[in-house]
Amino acid sequence: MDHDGPALRARGISKRFGDLVVVDALDLDVAVSEVVVMLGPSGSGKSTLLRCFNGLERLDAGIIEVGGVRLDPTCDTIHAVRAKVGMVFQQFNLFPHLNALDNVALAPRTVLKLPKEQALNQARERLERVGLSAKLDSYPAELSGGQQQRVAIARALAMDPQVMLFDEPTSALDPEMIGEVLAVMRDLAQSGMTMIVVSHEIGFAREVAHRVIFLDEGKILESGPPNQVLSAPRHPRAKEFFDKVL
Repeated sequence: MDHDGPALRARGISKRFGDLVVVDALDLDVAVSEVVVMLGPSGSGKSTLLRCFNGLERLDAGIIEVGGVRLDPTCDTIHAVRAKVGMVFQQFNLFPHLNALDNVALAPRTVLKLPKEQALNQARERLERVGLSAKLDSYPAELSGGQQQRVAIARALAMDPQVMLFDEPTSALDPEMIGEVLAVMRDLAQSGMTMIVVSHEIGFAREVAHRVIFLDEGKILESGPPNQVLSAPRHPRAKEFFDKVL
C-alpha cells in the first residue's frame, strides 16, 4: 500500500437512475485488510454501490478514492483505480472459448502488458491459490459453478488488487458449491486482503467480517461488529430485516 489512509474512502456519494435515488449521500471508509460485509434487502443499493467503487457506475455526486487515488471518470485515473480494484460478480463472466489458465492470464497480458510467460506463471499461482491446479486446461463449460466462480476470483487476483469487491458471489451456485467459494474468500480474508462483500451468507459475515453494514434505500442505517449488528441491531429497519432472515 503506497499511502497511509484507508484502502477505500467514499464521501457524499450519490447515484440516481432517473428519479430513483439508489445511493444517497453515503460516506464510507474501509481500512487496509478490513473485511466489510454489506447486508440489506433487495433493491437497497448494495450492488450499485460496489459498481460505483470501481467506476462501473458514474457518480452523480461525491468522491471515491482507492489507495489514495481519486476515481475520476473524466480522466485516466479511472484505469488506475480499476487496476487496484478486483471485482467478482454473481455471474462468472468467463470467456467460454478460453481455458481457465488463459481466462486468468488475459487481463495481466492486455491491461498490465505482462509478457506472456510471466502472465501464465502468475495465472498458475492464482489458480493454485483457489484450489484449481488440476483444472488449468479446462474450459468453463467443463467446470462446475463453484469451480467457475473460483476461476473468476483467481482472475480478479491476477491484477494484484488492493481491494476486492464481491457482489453476491455465491447466489448463483448450488448449495453444495457455496462452501468451496466461501472457503477461498475466508482464506483471502485471513491473508490480509481488503474485501467488501455483498452477500446473504450470514454465517460468513459472523465468522469473517470485521464489520457488518446494513444498507437500505441507499443509506447506511447500521454499521458495527458482526455480533452487535446481527444480534442487537439498534435501527428499527435493521431489526425488522434481521428478525426475518436470521
